[in-house]
Amino acid sequence: MGHSSSSLSSLERGTASIERDDGARSYAPPSSPVRPMAHYVFLVHGWMGNDLEQDYLSRALHRRAGGTPDRDDDDDDDDDVAEGVVPPDAKRARQDGDADAVDDASENNVVVYSPRCNVGRTHDGIRAGGARLANEVVEFVRSDVTRRLLLVGGDEGRRDDDMNDDAMMRSPPNEEDVHVTYSIVGNSLGGLYARYAISLLPYRLSLSSRRERHPTNERTGLTTNSIRLNLHPNVFCTTATPHLGVSRHTYLPLPRIAETIIGTGMRATGRDLFRLKSDSSLRGRSFISTRSDSSVGIVDNNTDSDGVESGKDDDGDDERMECVIRNMCLQDRYLSPLRCFRHRIAYANAYGTDFQVPTSTAAFLNESSGVAHRLVASRSENGAKEGGGGDEEGEGGVPSFIVAVCRTEKQDSLSLRSTKSYGGGGNLDDDLLLMSQSLDALGWTKVFVDVRDCLPVAGMPTPSWLRSSSGTLDNLIRERMGLRFRSLMNDTNDIGCILTSQELAQSTNVSDSINIPLGHAVMVANSKSERYAQLNRAGRPVMDKLATDMMNYILKFE
Repeated sequence: MGHSSSSLSSLERGTASIERDDGARSYAPPSSPVRPMAHYVFLVHGWMGNDLEQDYLSRALHRRAGGTPDRDDDDDDDDDVAEGVVPPDAKRARQDGDADAVDDASENNVVVYSPRCNVGRTHDGIRAGGARLANEVVEFVRSDVTRRLLLVGGDEGRRDDDMNDDAMMRSPPNEEDVHVTYSIVGNSLGGLYARYAISLLPYRLSLSSRRERHPTNERTGLTTNSIRLNLHPNVFCTTATPHLGVSRHTYLPLPRIAETIIGTGMRATGRDLFRLKSDSSLRGRSFISTRSDSSVGIVDNNTDSDGVESGKDDDGDDERMECVIRNMCLQDRYLSPLRCFRHRIAYANAYGTDFQVPTSTAAFLNESSGVAHRLVASRSENGAKEGGGGDEEGEGGVPSFIVAVCRTEKQDSLSLRSTKSYGGGGNLDDDLLLMSQSLDALGWTKVFVDVRDCLPVAGMPTPSWLRSSSGTLDNLIRERMGLRFRSLMNDTNDIGCILTSQELAQSTNVSDSINIPLGHAVMVANSKSERYAQLNRAGRPVMDKLATDMMNYILKFE
């Protein structure tokens, strides 16, 4: 999992550069099956987090990929240290001790890596953090692929134990093209970093950086500079990410003046999350970009000290004065890279258990949107009890902590310009509706999670005078499924159970209990410290399910 110290320091400074290559900015899926040399999975931490934040998910991915033996993660607390939940300093010392160490699940050649470029640097905005992340992803992939090629090329006496014969044969050294896939799991703010970063990532790379020319393998004559590295987007997943920002999506409703004060206090990142730059700078303008990806500049030598691109946006104005979250939802330069992933998944806490990122922004729902969400699975169908926080499964195999799994249909394009009454900015409600619809049009799998029984502090029943007249999502699904089954008697055209964005937004915000909303860290089994790992261990079954689904998708790449 480590870098050499010199490489790591340059990445942490944000000075590594991505070479400009307009031809590498457009993605075309392979016309024939390819055998990737490696499947990279990047786990991106959130605000004030570190590279251990998703440590449990990392280990769960390895178990599914066959890289480590299965262990009982519900053993006594002392076993957690043996399983890898170690203090940050100890783990980093272990990483830095071996420059060639890679967190590699050897059986399927899955490489899981947690970027460190934003550790301690999450206050300077989404653009800065996303640019640093893009740099580190490129440098890590380039370095690891070069290492693998040189090993496969026949360095005498060198063969890593984590590279089996099948893995070595995936990309013989005499081929000009090497293929790898990359997937991302972004937690909280890390999901926004990842969405920005993928807009900067090229789909083809040379294996030599501008600062360092990799050597020729003297035994075979292999020159890595002649190899073309093809990067294939595979799975993009977010967990409790504020896709629509947090303005109008706080746990308790806040007036705009309060949002301004809080956002300003959180510095550049807070201003981005509360969308404070969007009120006046773009009023009356359209935000839909019609230019192709290839026209977008990426990080190169014309960067500031943080490695952030210093160029202009599509319309020639200073992008830093715009609302980055709104742009990422409405501009094609950000949407097209996201559309290229084979799968898009969003995990969201339901029933008011997430103080930092409520359901509506984590699943980009809107109470004015009629976008259809097709119900794929739910615990209500299986008879699982509402509020179940364990990992028991119903008849259909859905864990009891999964309220529902829904999918939106992927659309080739979404004509936002024709949306009624949209004038290009200023009205936050209109913007949020369009942002929600634009993301839904990419086609997502949304997983709504109920962690009420996993919270460190037990909840209490909601008093009758506080209960909402609206039903919970569990009740809505049971009602809708009952109507559906009755209608099937006279209708053979079964289109499944459909829930609108509006219905989901309303029903996931209702709960029959009052809870301390600590689900943001619990759902991802946040392990950024030993104390966090113990407090949030009840969320491990959620990450086990995510790891299983991720590996099923990743290894089916063709």
